[in-house]
Amino acid sequence: MTIFAIGLLLLFVIIGYNLPKQSSWFWLIILPMIYPTFFVIVYSKLIPLTFDKLAFASSVGIVLKRFYFFKRFFKQTTVVKYIFGFYFVLVLFSLRDDGVKTIIYTTIPQVFTAIVLVVNVITQPKDLNNLFMIFVFQGTLLGLFVISEFLGFKPINIYTLNPELAKNILDQTSAYEVRSGFYRPQGIDGNSVQTAYRMIMYFPISLWWFLKRKNKILSILPLIIVISSIVFLQSRATYSVLMLSIFSLFYYVFKVNTFSLKDRWKLIRIFIISFFLLVIVSIFLFPTIQKIVLDSFVHNIFGSSSNLETKVVRGRQYYLLTAVLHFLQRPVFGYGSPAYSYKIINYVDIPSFAMYALSGGIILFLIYIVFVYQILKNAYKLIKIKEINAQFYYLPLFIFLSVFGGLTVTLFNWQEAHFLTMFLILFSIISYVYNRSYYNSPKNRAVS
Repeated sequence: MTIFAIGLLLLFVIIGYNLPKQSSWFWLIILPMIYPTFFVIVYSKLIPLTFDKLAFASSVGIVLKRFYFFKRFFKQTTVVKYIFGFYFVLVLFSLRDDGVKTIIYTTIPQVFTAIVLVVNVITQPKDLNNLFMIFVFQGTLLGLFVISEFLGFKPINIYTLNPELAKNILDQTSAYEVRSGFYRPQGIDGNSVQTAYRMIMYFPISLWWFLKRKNKILSILPLIIVISSIVFLQSRATYSVLMLSIFSLFYYVFKVNTFSLKDRWKLIRIFIISFFLLVIVSIFLFPTIQKIVLDSFVHNIFGSSSNLETKVVRGRQYYLLTAVLHFLQRPVFGYGSPAYSYKIINYVDIPSFAMYALSGGIILFLIYIVFVYQILKNAYKLIKIKEINAQFYYLPLFIFLSVFGGLTVTLFNWQEAHFLTMFLILFSIISYVYNRSYYNSPKNRAVS
């Protein structure tokens, strides 16, 4: 089976090399839908072959085909250096235990794949529009999985196709399946928190799609589905980030000079009208939403309504304090990989910055802060490009809100399975700016 797995990987490298454009669009369509499932195609102790490994193999073929272009891109795009620099340092700190294997074989290949796929194909305005139409479709489909599961029409979770994981998923009773008396769907990720973190990034994209489109009746459906799924997933972290994203949108529109006065009031007017329409339609279609928001968020934002949830919240506070005490014992170099540090605190969720402080001490903690800052900085810089704002109806602003949401939720839990989707969204606009400069400038001047 190992030989077969290696052969299949080589086949996809060849496909990526010979069909770079087609391979990129194929994986951009299906990869965000299937990579969280970790469905093993070929079982092998050496190489457990999953879909994201095949996508990585295709990406390697694409890079080999356009080696000098990607060499120039990686060299001239500043944020790429910070991203891979962070993961390189993370690998060094993780060499002390087996957790390094996950970083080398899964995390880094996924980041590499996300960057290569979008940079390879986003060269023209129609490419960017097509990609975000795909993102809207993906968010809608993922939301429908959540809604159907909540309403009792539970689709087959792709996790269950893996025999090794099925026994842990099927007929599983968990404290997190019910919150405030409501069933808590898991989504296609098989985890309500991971699914919610992905959906919060699709919210600004679906909102942009609705504001941009002329046919408001059809274009509001993805927005209704995305917000409804966020509510049904019942993640208080996601609720908080959702409100923060809306507040940030209002703040930016009124405070930054990128928007003309006419565009400001147009956007705000459309948003207010559409938001109230969305609330009315959502409550009409899903009456349970109102009760969930009141019981699961408004009441629980200040404390849980059940003893079980109270224990969970207090447990997180206790283990955060425990993490601090562990950090003080090894403040410089930490304990090892995040997976090993997670074991130290008995697998209870703490913020990502605390997890990396445990893993690599103050050194990795500071590098992680720089990593987050550079991603937000580069996303924010693109908001100021007036030409793109005019051409794509302020798309960079909504991309920034999406990336901002994807990073902000990690302040609540160390959950980064959604980073592949986040990097796809971020590098869609970075690659468009870079490729526009690369192909139009005689000196191939890159925008980093």
